[in-house]
Amino acid sequence: MRHHDLPPATVADALTRRTVPELQALAALIGSPKLQRKPELVGALERFLREPTNLRSELEHMDELERAAVAEAVREPDGRLQPASFRAKYGRLPPRPGGRRSPSQPRRP
Repeated sequence: MRHHDLPPATVADALTRRTVPELQALAALIGSPKLQRKPELVGALERFLREPTNLRSELEHMDELERAAVAEAVREPDGRLQPASFRAKYGRLPPRPGGRRSPSQPRRP
């Protein structure tokens, strides 16, 4: 069995499996868009994810469908949402992370 066939053991392991462009997109979402090197990107994202107030804030600003997507993704061995099964279960996909409201934007009624 190859290393990538096993579920990630740590946050850093899960992030290390992502490509630099994927990590850069995630870093931009947390306010670190200038980072270029994979170790720096992984470190910044890991620090952000390890801070409970950051996670709480992100979850509070998600709607029900977005929270369901997070719950479904964390159950997957690779941590990625399976679009076809999610759509079958919930009827539609949540918006892409880059198109999501920032915490400072108000929710639409």
